[in-house]
Amino acid sequence: MAEHQTVQEIIFHPQAIEFVSYPISVASVAKRPYLDRSNIKEIRLCRYPPEVVTLEGEVLFIPRRYRKHLCLFARVNSVPIIERVDAWSLLTEPFLNTEFDEDHKLRTRQQLQACGFSQSDITTIREHISKRMRRYYSLIRERGHLGLYDVLRAFGFSNRLCFFKKRALALYDEFNRISHRANIIADDKSRMTPEALLAHKIDSLASDILQTFGSSPHSKRSFQDRLQDQTQCAHVLKGPILSNYSQPHRAYHSVGHVLSVLDYCEVLYDEEKGGDYDAVRLAALFHDIIYDPTRNDNEEKSADLLRSEAGLDKWVSQKDLQLASELIIMTKDHFGAHTYNEKVLSDADLSILSEENRIYDDYGHSIRQEYAHIEDAAFNHGRLAFLKGVLNYIVENNRLYHFLHPLHEAQAVKNLNREYDNLTLQISQAY
Repeated sequence: MAEHQTVQEIIFHPQAIEFVSYPISVASVAKRPYLDRSNIKEIRLCRYPPEVVTLEGEVLFIPRRYRKHLCLFARVNSVPIIERVDAWSLLTEPFLNTEFDEDHKLRTRQQLQACGFSQSDITTIREHISKRMRRYYSLIRERGHLGLYDVLRAFGFSNRLCFFKKRALALYDEFNRISHRANIIADDKSRMTPEALLAHKIDSLASDILQTFGSSPHSKRSFQDRLQDQTQCAHVLKGPILSNYSQPHRAYHSVGHVLSVLDYCEVLYDEEKGGDYDAVRLAALFHDIIYDPTRNDNEEKSADLLRSEAGLDKWVSQKDLQLASELIIMTKDHFGAHTYNEKVLSDADLSILSEENRIYDDYGHSIRQEYAHIEDAAFNHGRLAFLKGVLNYIVENNRLYHFLHPLHEAQAVKNLNREYDNLTLQISQAY
């Protein structure tokens, strides 16, 4: 379905979202387009369209084309991304052009009741919106989903000349309150341990690898055999990955780091530009699988493990294994990223430099723990040289990142300069 009749634009500032030409005239951002991150309660990326929820309980909509930018904004500003049961999606099911069996209708009622809606509530709300929703649904093209956004459009909130303002505001508030009655978190991955989350991502990659490899004899095997291949592929990946990234000497280069790199690759990667997503994810998984702070050949050994010891050649083409290996070697010197795949992985691996102050400071402390075998003076000078090198690169190239939003660039420069100044002061005080 078309997201808005008015062409809505979103501008992401370092700590605020600017809503340009917001189509709902009674919304707060229609008059005051800047929404500061301090006034954002949570973000719901998986809604259609994605939603930003303010501290006052107002639900604001972001066109889906900005979904990746919204995800990055949330990460930089530590805004919670929470997926809750979509009450309006459940309430508007009867208005879809879909025949639901009695078991499905029962499950929908049970979900709504679990969210605090009585049968009387459900009936009253549906009767209230029925006439407008049926007329609205007859006009839209796509017929797979309805939600709060569609309810507001059906009631004319997308019209700049909205009906009586006082009445409109009251109804707008009522519809927002109904949305918030469903407080149950729908995405149980938010409760997973980092290890379980990583295992989940590996299962997903294994599934994609088997689909990509579909032109091979695997595609002619039975579904059960292909499912067994997927399980075996995931097992081969999980063994060394979960074991190595959980080693006790890893304070930063751990499960959390590889999860973050995978997340950024997922957000940044555009398959229309790349086409090697499986290889990029393999490289992300293996890029630090060998990590010994006392050696300088970790990337080479990590690439070797992927290429020859992981046993993936049964399912992954030699081309993808070679590409993933080359990407791993590239992470030894991120400033040498040239291809699209290299730039995505480089941005993902360096994204930690653009996190908020607390996360960045934790990263610095973790790196220091990993180099505990080096005395303070030597470590400080080495770290200072690293920071100076990155800052010089930014000055010479007028950027650090290739695809991350400029707000990441600005935050990274602040973090790097702040750590550089602190280290310079520590070194001067030591003499």
